[in-house]
Amino acid sequence: MSKYVVRCGRMRTLYVMNSRSEHPRGRIVIARTNRGLERGEVLCEATDRVIAQMSDPLNGSIQRDATLADEHEYQQIQKSLDRDFEMCKGLIRETGLPMSLVDVERIFGGELVVVYYTAEDRVDFRELVKK
Repeated sequence: MSKYVVRCGRMRTLYVMNSRSEHPRGRIVIARTNRGLERGEVLCEATDRVIAQMSDPLNGSIQRDATLADEHEYQQIQKSLDRDFEMCKGLIRETGLPMSLVDVERIFGGELVVVYYTAEDRVDFRELVKK
C-alpha cells in the first residue's frame, strides 16, 4: 500500500494518506479524513523522511481520483459559499453571539459545514448550531 501527503480543505491541512493505487504529484483526489470525504491534492509520496519532517501529521485514505462529476460538485459547493457565509452571518447577528465570522467551508458531499470565527472570549454557539 502506498502513502502520500495530501493537502485538503480551506485551511490546507496536510494528511498522510494510504492508497491502493499510484497518484502523481498534483493529482486531485477524493479522500477520507477525520472530517469526512474531502477533495484534496496529492503533494508527494509520504516517505519516512517526509513524514519525519511533518509535525504530528493527520491520517486518512485516498478513496479515488476525482472524476468530472466530483469536480462539478466541488464547483457547485464553491458557488454556494457566499450564500452560506451571508446566512451564517445573519444567524450570528440574530442570536447576538459576540463573534466575528471569518470564513465558511462546506466539506465535499455537503455533509458538514465548518465555520471559522474569532471572538474575544469563549463563545457558546450551541444555539447557532441548532439553527
